[in-house]
Amino acid sequence: MQVLTGTAIVTINSQEYTVEAGEAIGMPATEPHAVAAPEQFKMLLTMVQ
Repeated sequence: MQVLTGTAIVTINSQEYTVEAGEAIGMPATEPHAVAAPEQFKMLLTMVQ
């Protein structure tokens, strides 16, 4: 997931990460994960199989 504008809070396996505009993070499909929006943001989600 790449954040295009704003900020997102990504939780992977109960660990929180702050992802800001211009940054990216991988979210493994086999791990519990969630995305929260403390402010309005736009993201680009690329799924690879």
